[in-house]
Amino acid sequence: MDPANEGTICNPTKQQKSIYDFYESRQSENADDIYSSEWYRRTMEFTQQSSMIKADAPILLSSWEMIETLDFGPLFLSHPIAAYAFWQALHAFYDFDKIVCGHAERGLQRVESWKALKPFVYLKSRKIRNQWRKSLNVLKHEIECEILEGEDLLLRLQDLLSGVSGLESALTELEESFAVNLSGMMFVDTMLEKVAVAVDERRNMIANLLRLEDNNATFGTESDESRSGTFGEFDLYILVDIDLTLSRRIFLRGFCPFVKIGEVEWKQSAILFSGEYFDSTDR
Repeated sequence: MDPANEGTICNPTKQQKSIYDFYESRQSENADDIYSSEWYRRTMEFTQQSSMIKADAPILLSSWEMIETLDFGPLFLSHPIAAYAFWQALHAFYDFDKIVCGHAERGLQRVESWKALKPFVYLKSRKIRNQWRKSLNVLKHEIECEILEGEDLLLRLQDLLSGVSGLESALTELEESFAVNLSGMMFVDTMLEKVAVAVDERRNMIANLLRLEDNNATFGTESDESRSGTFGEFDLYILVDIDLTLSRRIFLRGFCPFVKIGEVEWKQSAILFSGEYFDSTDR
């Protein structure tokens, strides 16, 4: 990170400096945008909004309900390093919303409106979860009916799996940041739990989508004795036929259960999407 880069500001706020110093001390590039003019403007807006709230003393967040209705700005001004990691996590969620629910103008507008919700109101929103289910059911129908196939299907699934990976990375970063920067504070564990639950909900919805109906494929279950291994807490295996020039099957992402295609049993340890193709005779 270099504060002298083009597009940065010459006099960053104290919040920007503390975030920069924290990540720089860890030789991390996860805050390489913190000295941008965008973050300067954002921090100044938070400061101006805070100055408009007249209070004789700092507000004590003594209940979860108070945190649930808390705007992001006050959190950032008081705990900028932890709040920055929270911001990154929220935007991993927003990016995933766009992938799942933003495939039409109306969908994009809906996703954009979700960003206006207070962070923990957003994370627990039943309305958003329901919209995810509707969008994924449409996608599942398109896949099973072969409306979406070939390279378009491949790219769509790659986007979904990238969304899962982005959420997982953001959650890990958030847990590490909170452990260091909010250690011992009230409701920290609850905050992390709420984020983790929202991540799990979205991972599970993607897993349910990818358990596609296929007359030629049977998927292993929890009771299968031959099943071994997991990928974190997310067990999933998908082997999808794609109608390209060559008739091949592609491993999009494997999580160690087994799958049978006809009489051929496939077993594979965790495979992240790599874009590699495998002949149907490969094991």
